Amino acid sequence: MLSALPIPLPPIPGLTMETHSLHRFTVAIDVVPFSAFTECRLPTIQIETDDIKEGGLNTRIHRLPARVNAGTVVLKHGVAHIDFMMAWYMLAMNHKIKLAQRTMIITMYDSLFIPLNRWTFINAFPIKWTGPTLASGTSAVAVEELEVVHEGFVVTPI
Repeated sequence: MLSALPIPLPPIPGLTMETHSLHRFTVAIDVVPFSAFTECRLPTIQIETDDIKEGGLNTRIHRLPARVNAGTVVLKHGVAHIDFMMAWYMLAMNHKIKLAQRTMIITMYDSLFIPLNRWTFINAFPIKWTGPTLASGTSAVAVEELEVVHEGFVVTPI
């Protein structure tokens, strides 16, 4: 389920488009904000096609739209003493998917911390946990990664 957005107007000549920094975002899971994420990779959305090869037509293949494949969300954050992410993953790993399903909201902000866009993922649950790389010769923060699937999402420009 992807929400239908209105088609944006074309750029107005002479008006520059504002771009925004990547580091101003929040993640809320079931309305509980988790601001300690160091990285959030939103999904790749791809329209799958069925290729039809028409007999006698050797110059091209008909590509008909089939399904929309909305990929996974990847969240990274520093390992903490109380690890909500691992507990969430353990629910899914123990086949308690209904208990693991959450509403996940990712909000992006501008330089004045005014919300720009909001992505609401429905029935999201983790499918992959990657632990930190432990190395005695470095002072880097231990970062874990969680890959999350969902049943669709809605994009809300704010």
